[in-house]
Formats: sequence, C-alpha cells, structure tokens
Amino acid sequence: MPITFANPALLFGAAAAALPVIIHFLSRRKIRRVEFSDLRFLSEARIQQSRSLGIRRWLLLLLRVLAILCVALALAQPQWGGLAPTAGGGRSVLFLIDVSASMQTQEGVGTRLSAARDLCVGMIRSLPRGSTVQVVAMGAAAQPLFADWLPAGGVREPELAALTATDGSSDLAGGLRAVAEQLAVAPRLPAEIVLLGDLQGESAGGSEVDDQQLATAVDRLLAAGESRLLIRRVGESVANGGVLAVGLPQRAVHAGESVSITAAVRLEHDEEVFRLEIDGRQIAEAVAVGQGGTTSEVRFPLTVPDAGLHRGRVVKESDKLPVDDDRPFVLQVHDRLSVLLVHGADRDASSRGDRVSSERRPNLEQSEVSGRGGWRYLAEALAPGDAPALFSVRSIVSGEMAAGDLARADVVFFVDPDPLGRQLFGGLLGWLAQGGAAAFFLGDPTLEAYLAQTLLPGLELPAELRFRSRSHAGREKAVLAAPQHPIFQGFDDDALATLGDVDWRRYFAVAENDAQVLLASTSQAPLLLEGRHGQGTFLLLPFNLRLSASNLALSPMSLPLCQRLATYLASRSAGGGAGHITVGQRPAVLLGGNRIDADGLADAADLRISATEIGLPAEPAELDWPGGLPQLRGELAWSAGFYTFTSGPDTVGVVAAVTPPGESDPNLGRVDDLRDRLAAAGLDATGDLGTGSAETFVAALTGRDLSPWLLVCALLLLCAELRLGRGGRRA
Repeated sequence: MPITFANPALLFGAAAAALPVIIHFLSRRKIRRVEFSDLRFLSEARIQQSRSLGIRRWLLLLLRVLAILCVALALAQPQWGGLAPTAGGGRSVLFLIDVSASMQTQEGVGTRLSAARDLCVGMIRSLPRGSTVQVVAMGAAAQPLFADWLPAGGVREPELAALTATDGSSDLAGGLRAVAEQLAVAPRLPAEIVLLGDLQGESAGGSEVDDQQLATAVDRLLAAGESRLLIRRVGESVANGGVLAVGLPQRAVHAGESVSITAAVRLEHDEEVFRLEIDGRQIAEAVAVGQGGTTSEVRFPLTVPDAGLHRGRVVKESDKLPVDDDRPFVLQVHDRLSVLLVHGADRDASSRGDRVSSERRPNLEQSEVSGRGGWRYLAEALAPGDAPALFSVRSIVSGEMAAGDLARADVVFFVDPDPLGRQLFGGLLGWLAQGGAAAFFLGDPTLEAYLAQTLLPGLELPAELRFRSRSHAGREKAVLAAPQHPIFQGFDDDALATLGDVDWRRYFAVAENDAQVLLASTSQAPLLLEGRHGQGTFLLLPFNLRLSASNLALSPMSLPLCQRLATYLASRSAGGGAGHITVGQRPAVLLGGNRIDADGLADAADLRISATEIGLPAEPAELDWPGGLPQLRGELAWSAGFYTFTSGPDTVGVVAAVTPPGESDPNLGRVDDLRDRLAAAGLDATGDLGTGSAETFVAALTGRDLSPWLLVCALLLLCAELRLGRGGRRA
C-alpha cells in the first residue's frame, strides 16, 4: 500500500535535520596539549573515556536528526493506504447501492436496504469538509439518485428516501457503466466508489455474455478516471423459503380438461404448505416434502377454467423475504387454436381434389385427396369432420401467402412449400424471432437445393442434407430420443409403441447442430427436431405425409401426434396476449391468433397498460410492429405482479412479471468471490471495508494517519537523547 502526504510541501522541513550535523562539526573542541607527569594508568583511562565520548556524541547526533525528521514528516501528515488526497482534503465519493429484491430481507427492525441507507448517511457525514457525493441505485437498471454531484454537507437522510428496493436482480455491469458516466463529470479525481449491498448475485460468475459485459463496463470505468472500489457487505444470512418457478402445461389447453401445474419451491421449514390460486380463488393446496433449506417440487391438479387469460399464483406463508412467497403466472385457455397450413401448389390432377366431408370419407391411400406433400392428411388430423374442432385450420398455397397471414395465426404448418421469396422468407424469420411457432414437413426431393441454400441456414441449421429412399424391405422404424418431452407426455406405452411401428422410407437426413432431436430413425437420422430462432420455436420434420414416404397417415397415432404438435407449438407461441417476464424487463405481448383485430389497434388512441395491485395506474402503451407484427409494450417492470394491456374496455393482453429465483438464496455473497470476478474482468484495485461502522469509513477511505505515531516517535527519540546526554555529563 502506498504512503501519501496531505501536506507534501512541508517535507522541505526535513532539511532542518541538517542543523544538528552542522552544529556538531562547528562546535568540535580543539585539542590542547598539557604537560603532565607520566602516569601510565591515567593515560589508559583517558583513551577509553575518549572513545566512549565519541560514540555517545554520534548517537546523540543521530537521535537529534531522527527526531527532527519525525517532526517534519508528521507535519506533512503521511497516510498509509488510500488515494492521494485532493486539495483542501475534500473527496469525490460515489455510493453504489444494491436495490435488488434480496435487499428487502427483514433483519432486526428494518431491511438490508434500510441498513445500507443508514450506513450511507453515516459515511457521508464522516467525510471531510469539501467532499462531494453521488448515489447510484443498482437494480436491473442503474439510476443516479441526484441530477449532479452534491456537497456532502447538503445530503441528508430524506434525500436518500428515493432508494427503494425493486423486485428484480441487480446488474453489476450496468451499475459500473452508470458509475463511469458519473465519474466523467466528477468535481475532482481520484474518486472512491463504495459498493453497499448483500452481494447476492454480484459475486457469482455469470454466463459468457455476462462476463463480457462486465469486462466492457470495467474498461469504461478505468477510462473514466482514477478511482478505487471499496466493498461493504450488508446483511446476515437468514433462513428463507420461496416459490422459485411455476411449471405450466407445455401445450395449449382448453376448458374442462384436467392438467397439473407444478412449482419448484425452497422450503423455509419442514413439510411446508403451498397454495394454488386462480383469479383470486384458492384452487388447490399441496405439502412440499423435504427439510427446511432444501428445494422441492409440488404439484397441483387443476380442471382448466373457461377460455381466456387467467391470473394465477402459487403462494406460501410470508417469511423474512415476502417478495418471493407469491409467484404470479398467466394461464391462457384457448377456445380454438388458429392454424395456418401453408403448402406447395398441387402439381397434377392425381394430387388435387376437394377435401372430403364427414358423410363421404374415401380411403386415405387414395392419392387424389393427399395434396402436395400430403397436406390434406394434416388438415384432416387437425380438424376431423366427425369430431369437435379444436383447431381452426386455414390452408393456403405458399405462392399466395402474405406476411400478414402470419399475424393472424397461433401456429403455422409448412408442408413442402414452394420456395418463398426473399421478402416473404425474411418476414417469416422475423415472425419466428419475435416469438412465433411453426412446424416444417419437408420431404420433396426437388426442394433439396432450396433447403440447403435458404431454409436450413435461415433456421440456423447446417446446410447438410441428403435424401434417402429405402425399398420396402429396407424401411426403417422410429425411436424416441426424448421420451420425456412434452410432445410425448400423456401418451401411454401402447400409443408410443404404435408410433414405433410406423414405416419410414423417404426422408431427408439432416444435421441437428444445436437443435434437439426428439424422434430418430433406426439409422440415427433425425425425424423430429426442435429448435429456437430468436424468441420463437420451430419443429422440423424432414419428411412429408405422402404414403410413399411413410405410413404415418394410416397410423392411429397420426391424429393425436399432429394435434399434439399443434398444441405444443401454440404453448410456445408468444401470440395471443399472454406473457411472462422477469422483473427488470419490459412487459410486451405479441398479438395474433385472430383474438385481436390488429388492424384496428393501429388507430386506437386508448391503448393502456396498468398494474393496479402494485400501484401502477393506467398509462399509454406503446404499439410497435416488429417484423410487421403488432406488439404492445410498456416501460420496464420494477415490481412483480400482473401487467394488463387494454384497448378501451377490452383486455388484450396480460403479462406476469416474476422475481428472479436467485434472489431467494438465503446465503450472502462473498467479498473475495466478487473481488475475483472483478479481477478477472480487469479491475484489481478493490478494497474490503469489512463490517466496520460509518465512523471507521474515513480511516479506510483515506488510509491510516501516521502523524501521531511519528510525533510519539520524535518524543521518544528526544527522551532517549536527554537520557544519553545526562549520562555523558555524569561520566
């Protein structure tokens, strides 16, 4: 640690240490010769005494010089540690205060945040005269508390009342970026940055993206000016329970069916009770099995209510962190799912024909009703003529498709479509990236070049495929690669065995890259892939439904499998007015599925977003058209709860904002872990304020003042000089 001086000009006073040396040499006695009798013993005594006096004189000289040096150094006010002091003793100090959800933890008579506020006030009061301060609240987004740096004497406790905890996490990289912006306008540098928080989440290593963002923020901080980061951890570890996540059915549900809702929970104590509420009414109750401090899962049976958007919660008795004891969710119940079926143009008379009615259903083996790629088989499976229609199916030829068709569908199926134009294909990818859901049945060998050059690269899949055609004797079977996937859940063993009996003869062998293989052939070629594109989900089935490719259309699993593909994709679609976000994100709903008149919204002047239960009055909502699709958005959500989008008297969307699960962790972060993380990002100059009070802050801030010790040392040296001098005179 460096030694700095508050008054470095007074170091010139150290030159006074040369005075005793000058006086010593000027006052040396001249040797006089005196005749005396030849006494041998007296001569020997004189020689010994002369030597002793010489050593004593040099010691006295050294003590006097050291005493003067100590006084001169003390007047310059040396400090051990700390930054070099600024003119007048004033400092620029920025307090970076964590306002994440975990800072709401009750401890004693207040919360961790109230303790941090009190500590901040005490530290500001202890700053030397002339200091200036700024406070930055660090949540999911960082905000400076004051418009500009303020004199330390002008900041009082009421000015810090705006520091309120959010229900989200804290963004350390964002906090450091905000600090860098404030350092750029600081009245004086170097400056100190004091981080006050429970370090819950900041000390843990993040993803590669998080680490890169932190490194970028550190670079900006270092470029803003000289500073030092001091860390003061606030709070104690407490026992805490909470609801970490809610698991909804991974498929679209309809009124009256029986489903289960699960919840991942952390237990505060053994055998804790959790409740399920729908639209304000308690529906079910479950006991989590496990010991306090462990995680468990509870399951609630539910009969699906009527069609619409239903506000649900999983709750428990409140503990020391109430914000994670109530986890909201939105259950979307569909009356009917809108399915857009896009297919290639029929090529000859043998593949054309009107769709059959329930009174006259010919054998599916007759090719005149199959359509291009067997798309009519899929349409029949989704909307069979002799059963209640769960799906509203609209089929169009790919050459007649427009981008606006996507906005009016919950799910889109493509069956051997003709090559889409560049603009239309770009619109499709944009729709997927915004949260759309689509399935692709691709088995026409004439499309191989289009798939390799356009479609597969657009879906971020390798442009590697080869068409396989097996003889009847060489036909393959299917093997479940992910039997626990939601598409297959609920099917009994006999149904899945029936799926395994289907013959596969003509398909494309594709590479999965990062996509998940759900179904594969006996030769390990993927037959069903699930992938992500932006926020959207797609399923790729590299075969078509013609009987020459497989006999899936004749299997008893054809109808339930096709319907399950549609309901699963509908549950992954962002359209329809339901959404889930983490606090700190913007609530938004993508409108679609024929539920909303999107064209009418463009001219609506009364679009609103509100969250009355958490004190957010109705305010204007933003209407955007990303990828040509209507989307409603609000400002950043700072509290957990339901955000409702309305158009006049009609509710058009509901978003549930939830607290990040990591905020429920009862264990505090470690200062050493945070220092290691910052060091990995390039910020090494960090200090630990330990658990000291505000009174010890200045000592840690400016370093240890060595002046009193030097004055004591000078006094001791003078005492030693006096004692040694007296001894010499007696001698």
